Amino acid sequence: MLINKALIKYGYSQFSLEILEYCKPKECLEREQYYIDFLKPEYNILKVAGSLLGFKHLEATKAIMKGRKVSAETRAKLSEANTGKTRSTETRQKISAAMKNENHPMYGKTLTDETREKLSIAKMREKNPMYGNSRASSWRSWDS
Repeated sequence: MLINKALIKYGYSQFSLEILEYCKPKECLEREQYYIDFLKPEYNILKVAGSLLGFKHLEATKAIMKGRKVSAETRAKLSEANTGKTRSTETRQKISAAMKNENHPMYGKTLTDETREKLSIAKMREKNPMYGNSRASSWRSWDS
C-alpha cells in the first residue's frame, strides 16, 4: 500500500517507469535481486526477489480469507485431483513424523464429556459408516 499512498500524495507525474534491462526468463529473479540490492528502492516492501519474506497481510485481508467458503465445485475438483494418489512409504513416514507429539492438532487437549457425547450421537445408526456392514466385510476391504 506504500506505493499507492505515495501516488495519491505526490501524483502520477512524479513517478516514472523504466525498463532497466532485458533478460531471459530464467535470469529474471537473479537480475531483480541485483537491482533491489544495487538501487535500494524505497517502495519495495520485500527485500528478496520472488519471495514473500517480510510480507504481512492486513488484518482485514486475513479476516476475508478466514471467512471465505470453498464451493462444492472446488471441493470436488480438489478431491478428484487427489483421488488415487499413492504416496511412497518414505513420504507417509515423513507425514506421520510431522504430525506426532506437539505437532498433532489434538496434542495436550482433552475432550469434555459433552463433546464426547455429541461425537457419539453424530455417528449413531445410519450416520455410522459401518451401518449395515458386517465386521467381516470391513476386514476384507482392509485386506485389499
